[in-house]
Amino acid sequence: MNSQKTFKKNKLFIVLICMLLMAVASVVVVFGSASVSAYAATPTPISTDLFSGRTRSNGANLTTNSFNVTHAPAITVLTHGLGGSAAHWSNNGTSSFAFDNRSLIERLRRESGGNVFWARMHSSTNFRLHKVPTQSQLTTYSISLPTVSQLSFYEISQHMIIVFEATDRFNGNARNGTHQDKYNEFRTMLHTIVRDFAYLTGGVYPRVNLIGHSRGGLSWRNLGCYWGHYFDFECDRRSCTAFSMLQS
Repeated sequence: MNSQKTFKKNKLFIVLICMLLMAVASVVVVFGSASVSAYAATPTPISTDLFSGRTRSNGANLTTNSFNVTHAPAITVLTHGLGGSAAHWSNNGTSSFAFDNRSLIERLRRESGGNVFWARMHSSTNFRLHKVPTQSQLTTYSISLPTVSQLSFYEISQHMIIVFEATDRFNGNARNGTHQDKYNEFRTMLHTIVRDFAYLTGGVYPRVNLIGHSRGGLSWRNLGCYWGHYFDFECDRRSCTAFSMLQS
């Protein structure tokens, strides 16, 4: 009788151990989906304000076709022209960036079901990525909006609409500087976000829609010629626009 009880206890113990191992295995699988086997990642510390990103490593040569890219556009970025700001895309009749239900930003939000972010350059090498909510019509967006320091699966699970804003006269003035000044800031911002996206997907890079106004279009042309196969864009002499997301 005692041997039967001992056998049952041992059997129950073995079952519990198996269940525990299965639970551990399932956690490994879930977190393994974000593996970086194709991606030589160097983790970076989490910032509570500036966007730090998850890695400083670039796991692919973006000037070649030797890397994986999402089939459909995963990110749309809007950039302003000379002397401009995020307010060029949505404002309340002044120079302030504000919510406007009629703006291109909100049309993109509605059409894609995505989330809107404000990439506001803090310096030539750092930026804040603010979450941009819907709010009362023509209400100005505050620079104290919540920020994201690193992308998560939540951000990349939906289309990302990023409104880029170069440094102002208080912290670099690329808005009124040379084309190269603004291009360098934009490239810094986009590289950091793209690396985070690829880190989370295990080496799959996001296809990007580019929408630029005036000099912002020249920035897209420069970048598009460098990473042409990576972007969806159409260019003329002044600007590049991409609406493939709306058509798909």
